[in-house]
Amino acid sequence: NNAFESWLCTGTVYRNNKANFSNYGMWLGFGTGMLLEGNEIAYNNVNGIEIEGGGNNEFRYNTIHHNGQNAILLRHTDQEGWWGWDTPAGESKNYNIHHNYIFSNK
Repeated sequence: NNAFESWLCTGTVYRNNKANFSNYGMWLGFGTGMLLEGNEIAYNNVNGIEIEGGGNNEFRYNTIHHNGQNAILLRHTDQEGWWGWDTPAGESKNYNIHHNYIFSNK
């Protein structure tokens, strides 16, 4: 289970949420132009935030702590047309990540 999950979204704003006690706090596959601001992302089994193949996103003023693996994982994908969706292959790129409080992730 994921506290928040979205796929192929553009311009989504996640503000002042709690994404805690799940497998992934925020799984945001192929997301672009997103803003994550003022969220608490904590005590998840795997990663706090994970994005595969996304870009041009901003993470600011979030508190990300005590997640089982990474606080933030931005992944590359080799799979074009993943699960039959119109997904591009490529890397996660062009992120603006600032003023976050990140601690005690493994």
